[in-house]
Amino acid sequence: MVVLKCAGSNSEGNCYSLTDSSGQVLLIEAGVSHGKLCRLINWNITNVVGCIVTHHHLDHVASAPKLKMMGVEVFSPFELDEHRREVVFGNYRIKSFPLTNSM
Repeated sequence: MVVLKCAGSNSEGNCYSLTDSSGQVLLIEAGVSHGKLCRLINWNITNVVGCIVTHHHLDHVASAPKLKMMGVEVFSPFELDEHRREVVFGNYRIKSFPLTNSM
């Protein structure tokens, strides 16, 4: 079982946590204040295996620098030249892909 929690889902900030049955936490987006992000994970950074940030807007990356300072690997596929890359954070396997506009 995986549990999804949300600390923000709007233009003021986006941040979610996925916690698997072993207790590993994957953060998706880091666009809320550092305090709000820490409350989301119950102030326990030890189980955070990584963070995925989808794009560079502040409402998605605000706390990413602090996460990096705390030793959390932040995956930002939009910064890569290669569009398809797979990373593994603990029990989570993430594969990025290019977004295209087919309209």
